[in-house]
Amino acid sequence: MNVNVEEKLFQNRYKVDHGRPHIKIKDADVCTNDCESQQCTFICPAACYKTEGNGRVTLITDGCLECGSCRVICTEHTNVAWEYPRGGHGILFKFG
Repeated sequence: MNVNVEEKLFQNRYKVDHGRPHIKIKDADVCTNDCESQQCTFICPAACYKTEGNGRVTLITDGCLECGSCRVICTEHTNVAWEYPRGGHGILFKFG
């Protein structure tokens, strides 16, 4: 049986905390100029990180699974600021 990750992710819900993202890129220039691999763009299971045409990395926090993969992979530059979302916000996992 094949598992479709997109279908599984669609079952989850995310309550956005407008104006108060729980995760940020500390310095976007570090991602553009200093980080050659930009590993966050392919490690994030929710595809929150994207590389733009100019090499700049953008982050869209909507749909973040709060797994911490981006923090773990960004050990060279430690350029990810992450904190738990405020109560009632963030990912709402739904099983089944």
